[in-house]
Amino acid sequence: MRASRSAASLILGGSHPALVGTTELKTASLNGLKTLTRPRSAGRLVTPRKELSAGLKPQTLLKLEFRFEKGGHGLQWQNLIVTGVKGQAKDLGVQIGWRIYMIDGLLMKTGAEVWQKLQDAMWQWRTVTVVFFTDYRAIRMEEKIKEEEEERREAERLAKLPFTSTSDEKHLEQLKQEFVFQGYIDRAEDRAVTLQQLQRVVDFSKDHCHRWRDTQPSHMSRNAGRKVHIDHMNWCHLHEWLVRPACAEKDCSLVELLTNQEQPPAFYLVHYWGDLVLNCLEAIKVHMQSRNLDQSTPYWLACCANRPHSLQDAFCSDLKATCFYKAMCAAKFQVVLAVDPKTDSNLLATCLSRLWCLYELCMCLDQPTQLDLVQTKLEIRSPVKKASMVTQFLTPEEKDAELRTTNSGYKAKNDREKSFSLQIMEMALGVSVERAQITNSQDKQQILNIFAGRDLSEEAPEKHEAYGQVSARLRALFALAFWRRVMGGNVSDSDVHRVQGKLVEALHTGLRQKSLELDMAFMQVCSEKLKMLRACLPPALQELKLDLRETELTNEDIIALAAGLPRDLEDLSLNLAGNEDINDDGVEVFMGKLPSKMRSMALDLKKTHVGKELMQRQGNYESMRKHLAEQAAKAIRCTFVNLCPSATRHMIYTVTKKNLPPMTSDS
Repeated sequence: MRASRSAASLILGGSHPALVGTTELKTASLNGLKTLTRPRSAGRLVTPRKELSAGLKPQTLLKLEFRFEKGGHGLQWQNLIVTGVKGQAKDLGVQIGWRIYMIDGLLMKTGAEVWQKLQDAMWQWRTVTVVFFTDYRAIRMEEKIKEEEEERREAERLAKLPFTSTSDEKHLEQLKQEFVFQGYIDRAEDRAVTLQQLQRVVDFSKDHCHRWRDTQPSHMSRNAGRKVHIDHMNWCHLHEWLVRPACAEKDCSLVELLTNQEQPPAFYLVHYWGDLVLNCLEAIKVHMQSRNLDQSTPYWLACCANRPHSLQDAFCSDLKATCFYKAMCAAKFQVVLAVDPKTDSNLLATCLSRLWCLYELCMCLDQPTQLDLVQTKLEIRSPVKKASMVTQFLTPEEKDAELRTTNSGYKAKNDREKSFSLQIMEMALGVSVERAQITNSQDKQQILNIFAGRDLSEEAPEKHEAYGQVSARLRALFALAFWRRVMGGNVSDSDVHRVQGKLVEALHTGLRQKSLELDMAFMQVCSEKLKMLRACLPPALQELKLDLRETELTNEDIIALAAGLPRDLEDLSLNLAGNEDINDDGVEVFMGKLPSKMRSMALDLKKTHVGKELMQRQGNYESMRKHLAEQAAKAIRCTFVNLCPSATRHMIYTVTKKNLPPMTSDS
């Protein structure tokens, strides 16, 4: 049979058509290009599957007919491979190891299809045609490919199954490959962690936590026994599956698997271990952004810094001997509290009701502390982010803005704090170590005994006077952080007014410091807020610094303030700049109402109606007193009493004292 002409010759014409694009070239330049040639293709490389397909040649296929009037077919097979022959199949010469390829012209894919086709033919009492593939080498190659494919699928299936325990060999191998021991860091307070290092831990967890399970009992976790997902992974999961097993061999901390360099903390992070790891990471990012910090800023986290297999200094009768106090001291008592959002398992701000979190915060009660509270969102399922951070004072960046433009720093602070939840603040102002929860009862016993000043091995009493004192001091710590955020609210709002009352009570009952600094600059201060200010000052206060710039105060307001100051107060720094209604008369009465133990006072009276002579002495308490005494001796002091009716049919009583110039001979 003659071969047909090529498609190119049929299209272009002739037995040797001209090459496309060569019609304009000279004949001499086309020598050797008389025929169209196909380049050698890379597809000619032989692969196992191509070799198998190439084996399906007519000589490797055998077609046989089975007639059921002679009895059964006599075939036995497994996965299309003949495993036994008898009767008709044996007489036809079928060999064990052949593969059933086709039946009645239909390609067979499974052994069940073979059985169905043969059964149908037997019931219909008709002849059936079976094609066998007889190339043993190709059959074995195909079976090998199938086995490798099944092994691969089984490996993928096993890779998705949870580990049986945290000590699973494969799990430990993964941890050992990722987290190599870097070297010991002697002091726990030098084992802070950076955001980049934490991100590495989270990235590893994201890729592998699908094989981790929630090992907590069902009464403690709603997800007990279920797979862990990165979106729902908390610090307990991370500690159980990563920190403890990874640190076991070297008896080290997680930080010592990340670096061998000492990393003293810039901030101490307090967080609930039931909080999501991703939320805590987000809280650190919000804090770094709010304070304009570098990405390499180290934070101290107990889960990362402590050695889980040899923790010995977590509980001590003297708090200063604990690893937590030492770390907080290294961070210069710059503390960050990450507030956890509401989840399926936890209520909003669970950290405020956990004894471990309150225990860590107790480390800073006797020290001047910078407490930052960070909120990422109120509910984990909510798509709306309400990232906010509350601080007692302006951040360094806001202070710089305030120096450049008056009130700009305070406006930036208000914008930063305005979305912080009032509900969280109210919860913080009602914390109680007595009602706080904890998982381990032995830990609770030791913590409560530390608060009560008892032996750690004794049974902790259910009620103790010291519990109330510690709780009151914690509430005062939160009150100082919330001061501007709460006091800047409108007293006509019932919710705000309720929280303001709790804040005042917390400061009055919980403050133990002898010195206090409060900032109300640029607020709308009414008589109600001044009353709350006087009520919040603890009776034992000795040193007070108040910023009341541009709060629209009058002489009567500062006189009432002086009368309400603690009687033991010795040093006062008061900024009254920008209150234009204040004059010499108000300052004079104000000075007379100050506590008798007052030793020094610094007033800032810029942009008021105070006279030049008094203005020059505003920073010297004794000089001001002396000047006022001299003026009183020279002048005639008059008291003006006014009784005026009001719209409510009540009489308004006002008293004004003024100095008249001395009488002259002409008078």
